[in-house]
Amino acid sequence: MEKSNFAQLDLLFNPHTVAVVGATNKIGKWGYDLMRVILKYRGERKVYPVNITETEILGVKAYKNINDIPEPVDFVVIVVPEMHVISVMQDCVKKGVRGAIVITAGFAELGEKGQEIQRELVRIAREGNIRMIGPNTMGHFSGTSGFSTLRYLLANKTDSGLSLISQSGNIGLYLMQRGLEEGISFAKFVGSGNEADTTLEDYLEYFGQDDDTKVIVLYVEGLRQGRRFFELAREITRKKPIVALKVGRTEAGTKAARSHTSALSGSDVIYDAMFKQCGVIRVNEIAELFYTTIALRYQPLMKGNRVAVLTRGGGFGVLASDACQKSGLGLPTLSAVTLDKLDKMLPPYWSHGNPVDMVANQENTYSCVQALLDDDNVDAVYCVAVTDEGSIVSGVRLDDLDDLSSSQRENMKQALEQRHKSDIQDLDDVLINIRKTQKPVVFCASIPSKTLYKSDTYIKLLQHNYLVHPTPEDGARVLSCMARYSNYLRSLK
Repeated sequence: MEKSNFAQLDLLFNPHTVAVVGATNKIGKWGYDLMRVILKYRGERKVYPVNITETEILGVKAYKNINDIPEPVDFVVIVVPEMHVISVMQDCVKKGVRGAIVITAGFAELGEKGQEIQRELVRIAREGNIRMIGPNTMGHFSGTSGFSTLRYLLANKTDSGLSLISQSGNIGLYLMQRGLEEGISFAKFVGSGNEADTTLEDYLEYFGQDDDTKVIVLYVEGLRQGRRFFELAREITRKKPIVALKVGRTEAGTKAARSHTSALSGSDVIYDAMFKQCGVIRVNEIAELFYTTIALRYQPLMKGNRVAVLTRGGGFGVLASDACQKSGLGLPTLSAVTLDKLDKMLPPYWSHGNPVDMVANQENTYSCVQALLDDDNVDAVYCVAVTDEGSIVSGVRLDDLDDLSSSQRENMKQALEQRHKSDIQDLDDVLINIRKTQKPVVFCASIPSKTLYKSDTYIKLLQHNYLVHPTPEDGARVLSCMARYSNYLRSLK
């Protein structure tokens, strides 16, 4: 992307002066919510509301027309009924605006008549050298600059390095909200809407060159510039991962995509082949998209596809082994040195192989993890139902001591607290060892999430950007995605 084109798109995410056309004091309206969000995080950014009838919006002087604003405006948020959008864009051209987002729907997604209006909108914008997001979009967001046109999600600043392009605003909001609940923030987001002017490919090229972006996340309903996407992705994936959820696999899904954003879904087989050739990691579900993105951002790259499974119980070991093999991962034979280490830490009747069944042993979980990380036959460790025992069980037991005497309760409390403290210290050691060995470790829980979220172990992992997967299958799929990206990078050498 040429510097001038990059600067044009960068302006969309970091404008200096913003006008909100359709801003209002009416609570519950889009114009109210957007104005409130933009004002809340404006910093040094100047914000001007435009409303034909109101003189003041949320305490800020309002103007009847964008051309009445006494200084240049470089970005405009358009949130007026569709019959007024064309005239507002004409006003933007007269004002010399350089970027705009049209939140309003009712264009190409509605058929031929809407397509005609949309084409006229694009003609006006391009003749005025305005780059436009939308129409029919939920908005966009930059956590690095503190700017958001999203109705509900505020612009908390972050440098997470995760940037999301979504052809569904609702899916994009879901992913970002889920991230916030897990303690993970996205750096940038754009709901591309109808892509009348700027397209998914434009944003892909921009994020590919954006220093704030380390991993690119895509929700795709259909590509308008397939060849360009392929060429861009082939270059970008050499430097940073691209994770994509491409929907419309079925006839019903394809039809729904077309009615949603006027996207042409295309042959799923072709998309599958293209993604593989250009190194895009394709996932099949929203949860897989989220977990894979976080793993690729924060975990070391796998050197191969060999996984050591560590579990407290045989059943979880069987499930994890099946899930790994189905996902294209191998369970290698552990070295004699590793087996000897494990023999010294586990009961005599442990499984003596991979998966490593600790047979309900609770004392040496993290020492076992370290032993597996040190094994040259192992590229990653999958901890299934082993990391949530100490602090979680301690918490549960401390809530149920009514049958004990006061001295017994105190002894139990001290023992469990010591165990909990030891668990956290051991986990700290493992996290250090992960960085030293540069091998990923993926975690899977064995208990319901509501109990898990109360765990200090869970909180500690989250602080270090390790997510705990709800099922053995989920974690195996993420490991498979990590292995595929590593294999792709090795194939380029």
